[in-house]
Amino acid sequence: MSPARRRAEAAESVLRRPVAPMLAAPVDEVPEGPQLVHEPKWDGWRAVAFRETDGVYLQSRAGRNLTTYFPDITRVIREPSRLASCSMAS
Repeated sequence: MSPARRRAEAAESVLRRPVAPMLAAPVDEVPEGPQLVHEPKWDGWRAVAFRETDGVYLQSRAGRNLTTYFPDITRVIREPSRLASCSMAS
């Protein structure tokens, strides 16, 4: 695949805000597939993070701006080199 085609496909896959996240639903088994991504939902806040040219935006499930509530997360997302060394599972 050519570099230009890879860039075009990457641009098509970028999420733009606002995004309506899927709601959690109980299931007997976790669905699997190459296009599926999931994570456990523990007690706490659910947010979608957007890294944009002018900064970072954290959006709640209801579409509200949560950025100011999580400055540490915002700082890590703003610096891609820190994301690679960060573990969200800890």
